[in-house]
Amino acid sequence: MALITRVSRLFAADINAIIDQIEEPELLLKQSLREMQETLAASEQRLSALKHQLTQLDEQLAQTKHRHVQIEEELDVCLAADNDELARAVIRRQLQITNTIESLVNQQSDVATHIAAQQQLAAEQKKDLSSTQQKANLLTPTPPGTAPPSDLISQDQVEVALLKEKQRRKNR
Repeated sequence: MALITRVSRLFAADINAIIDQIEEPELLLKQSLREMQETLAASEQRLSALKHQLTQLDEQLAQTKHRHVQIEEELDVCLAADNDELARAVIRRQLQITNTIESLVNQQSDVATHIAAQQQLAAEQKKDLSSTQQKANLLTPTPPGTAPPSDLISQDQVEVALLKEKQRRKNR
């Protein structure tokens, strides 16, 4: 029984090693970064759409308030003429406009809440993407034949620095 367990563990380890080699961690990391960038772009697009919606609601509210003022003037005329029947019709329109204004204000509030949440989400996504990109830069090996910026120091520069250090230490 112990032999079967050992063989099965060995087989499982070999399979996991093969899968690890097939996956190519660099490609998975790059794909993950692309997906994070796409998610961030989608969030920013939703944020833009919400801001556009808020602008439209602002315009509708301004037009509706202007219409409310006009109806107030019409009501003044009806009441001044003692025409109660016409005044009732104008009051009905006034009540409808008031309800529309309340609805638009509520929609504005909802959209503003969604905008704040979407801005927070986008900020978190940007932070996560930046962090992941920094980690990826640290983990991604440099291609052969290229040196990282810290290795761009020439041998002559090292020799000159060595001589300066020796001279500085002698003068102590």
